[in-house]
Amino acid sequence: MPKTNFTAQKDGFHFSNYFVNVIANLPGIGQISTYGRCGGMSYLALDHYFARLRMPQLRTQDFAQTDGVPPDGHPLADHLYQRQLDSFMTLSAVKFVAWSLASDKSGWFSKGVSRMTKEGEFAKLKASIDGGVPATLGLITAHDLAHLGSNHQVIAYGYEETPAAQTVYIYDVNYADRELALVSGRGLLGWRQDDGALKLHLEWRGWFVQDYSPKRPPANLDAPTIASRSARTKSVARTKASRKARKASAALWVTLNRITFNNDEDGEATDAVALEFNIGGQTWRWPSSGLKTVEDGKRYRLNKTFEVTLAAGETLEISARPALSEAHWSALNEGLLESENARLEDEVAGVIHDRFTARDKWGVGEHSTRSSGAGGAYTVGYSISTSIP
Repeated sequence: MPKTNFTAQKDGFHFSNYFVNVIANLPGIGQISTYGRCGGMSYLALDHYFARLRMPQLRTQDFAQTDGVPPDGHPLADHLYQRQLDSFMTLSAVKFVAWSLASDKSGWFSKGVSRMTKEGEFAKLKASIDGGVPATLGLITAHDLAHLGSNHQVIAYGYEETPAAQTVYIYDVNYADRELALVSGRGLLGWRQDDGALKLHLEWRGWFVQDYSPKRPPANLDAPTIASRSARTKSVARTKASRKARKASAALWVTLNRITFNNDEDGEATDAVALEFNIGGQTWRWPSSGLKTVEDGKRYRLNKTFEVTLAAGETLEISARPALSEAHWSALNEGLLESENARLEDEVAGVIHDRFTARDKWGVGEHSTRSSGAGGAYTVGYSISTSIP
């Protein structure tokens, strides 16, 4: 199990990534936001690691009034934003766009995201780790330009490879002080992120090793307070916004409206499926028992509403995945299922995971999200409102 000397507990930040940034405004698509400064936090953590400098020791409780992160105007917040921009200015960053638009499976003109990850990028990461050098990874979940902000950046510092599975050990800035892993089993397209204790069950289509150039960190990043008047003004504005968001976060109603199945490889396909939805911590199965026979291109009504109450600093998470037992998930990850279960292996890539915070108005409005599946994907239409539908 080759690993570098980097660890999440020693070399990572001691607060989780709750920043939100608008990185682009595309005609016909609108604003593209990133849920945090994952690239900036990953780059700056590596900056300290390679410079052999002690990481800032600021913690979540130091920023209780600003959602657990340093407010804009604080030297650490501002430098993280600059390093976030740096992470988008690398040559490899174009893969966030190219891979989001690529197919999961191999085609005429592309190996597909799955093979590109498991063959070329995994070999590149192994070489880096074997040389004692942790690397930044770009994680891909989006299928279109509108969802580019759902992609992510982490630090990889170890790996494991067996005939049954590939594993990458990562520091994910969304989860402070924890070692997590990306795992893909034999025959699977995507990668599952989990640590057992958190039971994250996040799914990624694939990942690539991102270019990184170190910069020596400034000396004032550990400042406990904001020194300048303008920075104090920004902090007060951030605090007021946080209080306003706290008042507005009393209750939300999420309604699952419809689901459409699309098989890109067989336009006349039918299948028997079951899905498990998780809406703000509430689990719902469709259908309630057994399997539902579905047809390609056909729309099915769901009409299921959930009331969700959240605090301002929390995240509204909406996810869907095949309703497999934990034993099935484990067997799939370990590559233990035989060929007769190939249909289930394909379904594992069919996962939806949307996130909304008070800063983006909890996502109030209409949404249509396609799963990360390849040939047998599905699209869920749902709405979020602040009043009973």
